[in-house]
Amino acid sequence: MRIILLISILILTINLNAEVKKEHYKNGNIKSETTYKGTVKEGTFKAYFENGILQAVINYKNNEQDGLGKSYYRNGQLRTELNFVNGKEEGKMSRYHQSNGEIRSITFFKNGKKVGTSKSYNKEGTLETIFNYKNGNLIETIGYYDNQKIKNKKLYKNGRIDGISKEYNKSGSLIKTVNYKQDVLNGETIEYYSNGKIKKKTIYKNGKQIEKNRTAMEEVEAGLEENKQGNAKKAELHYLKGCEMKHPLGCSFVAQMYKNGEGISKNLLKAEEYYLKGCELGDTNGCMALGGMYYYGNGPKRDYKVAKDLFSIGCKNKVAGGCFLIGVIYNQGNGVRQNKSTAKEYYGKACDYGSQSGCESYKYLNEKGI
Repeated sequence: MRIILLISILILTINLNAEVKKEHYKNGNIKSETTYKGTVKEGTFKAYFENGILQAVINYKNNEQDGLGKSYYRNGQLRTELNFVNGKEEGKMSRYHQSNGEIRSITFFKNGKKVGTSKSYNKEGTLETIFNYKNGNLIETIGYYDNQKIKNKKLYKNGRIDGISKEYNKSGSLIKTVNYKQDVLNGETIEYYSNGKIKKKTIYKNGKQIEKNRTAMEEVEAGLEENKQGNAKKAELHYLKGCEMKHPLGCSFVAQMYKNGEGISKNLLKAEEYYLKGCELGDTNGCMALGGMYYYGNGPKRDYKVAKDLFSIGCKNKVAGGCFLIGVIYNQGNGVRQNKSTAKEYYGKACDYGSQSGCESYKYLNEKGI
């Protein structure tokens, strides 16, 4: 009986030492309640919004947060849950969306530092971002599209983006790599087409772009890729630049676009101009295409002699079509004195270079005794 009395006195003494201090808003509503033991926070702290809705509940032990703490939105919806040990975050912290209470993010702590993998979610519960930590330091983030394909990957050092970051399209294909040094562009940035081929390279130093022009061949290749992607206008610009840099294919490819109206306005005068440039720079196919324009009068006025000269370039480079068409010109006497023997000679060359029509025409003339 005496022991029970002593315990009761002790509890009464402790309760008498505990004091709850309250603060109020101007409208008289309670603002906060803090439990003290002497001058030290000990027990539960509660905070309220001005409308009386609970804002936060925090437990204290010897003036430090200890135990599970919670915070709330103005509508009363739970906002965060986080455990403390001796004033430091420990274990899992959960955040929630205000509108529907769905989980917004999950973060893990050890001795007050973020560790391991944290995740954030949208209101529908779909994963948005993964954050990887080591000893409290963020080392990597991975962003996701709504279809859960990776959107981007970023590396961090001292809290800043550092290293190679990667960006992907919604199909999962790599579309860009970027080099950073402490949040600043530094090094090579590469853009890719969806098929993995390089679209563009740019070099930066301390955030400033270092001018680096593509080679003529790179311009032509960029044009080819843009064409495959259906970007005719961009392809045209790349081909023109390649042509200006004296690459024959740049000239001939853009000439073909002008001739056929491939995604751009048809322009036979420009087609003639650029086929000629390509031919003069050594593109045999450009010579052949220009020869065809003169042969058929498609753009420039029909001129068999000019056509023959252009086809001769093709024939000399073992293009069967060039030899065959010269044979036709001589066989029919188009713009030249008709000469069946010369025609037969060129038909024979065309046959040697793989033209079935050349072989048949050669055989026909041969059977005629020519």
